[in-house]
Amino acid sequence: MSERLKYVQFQFCGDADGSPLDHYCFIESRPGNVVAIGARYKNCEPNHLYELLLDPGDLRAFGRQCLILADLLEEA
Repeated sequence: MSERLKYVQFQFCGDADGSPLDHYCFIESRPGNVVAIGARYKNCEPNHLYELLLDPGDLRAFGRQCLILADLLEEA
C-alpha cells in the first residue's frame, strides 16, 4: 500500500431502517495492503472479532456483489 493511502478510513450509515441509532459500517486501511471492514455502534471501540480483512481483490469482489444485490433489489 502506498504511503499516501496508509491511513484511509470511511464510514457509512444507511437510513433504510429509520432508526435514530448510530449503527454504521466502517472500512479502514491496515498494514499489509489490506482493509478491515466491520460494523460499529456509535463511538464504541472496534471489536476485531467482528472485522473482516480484505485484500484489493476481495474488496473488488465484495463491491461487485453489493452492486449486483442492489440491482436485484431494485428489480424486485
